Amino acid sequence: MPQEREVTEPAEVLRASYGAFAAVVRSITDERSWLPTGCVGWSVRDLVFHCLSDAQRGLVALHTPAEGMPDRDAVTYWADWRPGTVGAANGRRYNRVVASMFLHVEQLCELYAETAAAVVYGRRRDRPAGRDPGPRPARRGPDPHAGRRGDDPPSRSRRVPPRRTRALDRRAR
Repeated sequence: MPQEREVTEPAEVLRASYGAFAAVVRSITDERSWLPTGCVGWSVRDLVFHCLSDAQRGLVALHTPAEGMPDRDAVTYWADWRPGTVGAANGRRYNRVVASMFLHVEQLCELYAETAAAVVYGRRRDRPAGRDPGPRPARRGPDPHAGRRGDDPPSRSRRVPPRRTRALDRRAR
């Protein structure tokens, strides 16, 4: 069995963990998305949405300058969501409601994968000057309006910007 190399650089740890989870997430089907997980009361879909929210918080943390010292650490961050608190109950309900609103789980899974790629890219850009962060992640997610137009699953191809209407073309002249 080949030895795995130890990953210690923060950007590499992030890339490895988000990449491994994104690979699993991409394999989820609509049927499997409603199965329970090891987290009591959480379906696969709920957990993917929860992880998407975490990736979004990562983007905010990487791209929002802080004016002072952190007021939380890795332990106190979770205080508001301790079991039995209002925050925990609200968090579970929010995750369930929003995760269930994706018409096809593929939409949720692609949104997670593209958000995770953006976090990794943002972290790599944080490296010292002179180090190339690599290519930007391509937007490969589904059309966010796909569920409004019918029940067809979204295309996995790149989104195309909407066509301009004649009224907009006239105003642009």
